[in-house]
Amino acid sequence: TSRTSAFLFKGQDVDIPSVARQLNVAHVLEGSVRKAGDRVRVTAQLIDAKSDSHLWSDTYDRELTVANIFEIQDEISGQIVAALSGTLADTGLSLDSRKAPPVDSIDAYDLYQQAKNLQDDLDTDYVLKQIELLEQATTIAPDFADAWATLAFFSSVLPGWSPKYGIEEYQVKAMSAIEKALAITPGSPYAMSTRGRIHAARKNWAAAMPDLRRGVEGLPHEHEVHYNMAMVLLAQGYAKASLPHFRKALELDPADGFNHMFYGMALAADEQTDLALKHLAHGYVVGYRGSVELEMAAIHWMRGDDDAYRYAMANLTERQGYADLAEYVIEVRLTPEAERARAVERFWQVAEELGYDKAELLQRSSKWDRGGISFMDAVAFGEDQVLMREWPTAALAFIWGNGLGTEGRQTEGFKSMMRYAKLPEYWRENGWPDKCRPAGDNDFVCR
Repeated sequence: TSRTSAFLFKGQDVDIPSVARQLNVAHVLEGSVRKAGDRVRVTAQLIDAKSDSHLWSDTYDRELTVANIFEIQDEISGQIVAALSGTLADTGLSLDSRKAPPVDSIDAYDLYQQAKNLQDDLDTDYVLKQIELLEQATTIAPDFADAWATLAFFSSVLPGWSPKYGIEEYQVKAMSAIEKALAITPGSPYAMSTRGRIHAARKNWAAAMPDLRRGVEGLPHEHEVHYNMAMVLLAQGYAKASLPHFRKALELDPADGFNHMFYGMALAADEQTDLALKHLAHGYVVGYRGSVELEMAAIHWMRGDDDAYRYAMANLTERQGYADLAEYVIEVRLTPEAERARAVERFWQVAEELGYDKAELLQRSSKWDRGGISFMDAVAFGEDQVLMREWPTAALAFIWGNGLGTEGRQTEGFKSMMRYAKLPEYWRENGWPDKCRPAGDNDFVCR
């Protein structure tokens, strides 16, 4: 299973059978790495989860170099292969784990590992810290391809975390970094998949898809390449096509909240609402927010569960910084479209009385920013002009479910959003998505 899921148990007092059940694995490798000066000690033990019995254990004391770290990894892998030779042989997977160290510098490798393992704080500062660590690593070791590729990925997604970071500026930085990675390791499936995400972020959909396919074909057992493919397909509106890749990503990385959140979004877009709620809730519980509450609220509203709807919306408004407007947002959302004008008027009246500025609220809504009503709520209030700008690709993954809804997807603002994203011309060449169809030669309709 993926390191992202396995590392959730770091430092926790959890019994091995419980870990194995949660990660859906038959065996668990546990141990520790301790550094002292220029020495490193690695201890490892392999455990059969069903019987909770030890199959093998060993300790390694070496000089601290990248080559030695990878040598220890190879030795541990070899011992695991020996202990599980029958089990692994039955899978048909290659048992050859040996590979060259990715970089000679232990300092650069350490910075890279810090960036990869930084998972405690899920906010803009967290992504900025990862970028900072990776920039340090590539400065020390300019030939470190994996660090360049990972730097490219985090640079490309940063605009999706905050509007302070311009889409074009950071996509240029991301593309520069990924081209350096590919110059060092031509044809790397991971780098190709990452470049596909960057092409998608720049709305170059035609260039994105071949790279994403190369990633999936080259690394079929790597969760990140399936997640990359799924995210781009969902952003394009192909929710049904994204589902197998989200499922595979979750099979390989079952505890990753991002996977659960966006898989829930894709399921909601595909009208599989029971399963959507399950995965959205899981993503929410482990700390991944986005527009989860809005999508969950919309599903509850469709089902007539007003209490659950109100609870989800109250959470969203509190997190976004306008909790004192929550009941009025809810009132607008619960009012039928034909009678909504009065509820909307009441909302803006109360907002003004509480000291909110309408123009500022809508400006924040149109910038993917905290402190403004969600852009989906703004559209429900009849302010669909908030969509009329270029949005980060991450935003496109939120718009195909119930949160924006059929009403929102039939506005001129939504059409403008799609045109900014350069999707209609892509659809005409590659097939229309689940919820849209052409209308004449130059128009389209979505539901």
